[in-house]
Amino acid sequence: MTGELEVKKLIKKPKTKTKKITSNKMAKYVIPRQNMVYLFYMKKCPHCIAMENEWKRAKEFDYPKIKNITEIEREFVHSLKYPELKDINAFPLIIAFDKNGKKIEYNGHRNENAFANFIKHYG
Repeated sequence: MTGELEVKKLIKKPKTKTKKITSNKMAKYVIPRQNMVYLFYMKKCPHCIAMENEWKRAKEFDYPKIKNITEIEREFVHSLKYPELKDINAFPLIIAFDKNGKKIEYNGHRNENAFANFIKHYG
């Protein structure tokens, strides 16, 4: 038991902030920006549920360039102001924006390393 506590002390907490959109009011302030990553999900979506643990682990890394990771539940998508963020056809969906404002959709494997590489590269 003592060893477990020592290991927990060594684990760094993530420096990258995750913002969860939990109301229509919050959704109105979400802006598409470079250095941010957005996850769109549905609470009862089997694919979203299946990738949840891998996504959580990927978020634990430190991404110095990332301002934050924003997670938006399906029920709040209609409250988003920007069309670039409202154009959602499937769940889960992970997107980022490049320096020119072009939307980049994630289409890789649903595992920790693949998510982390996308966040690091595009975020």
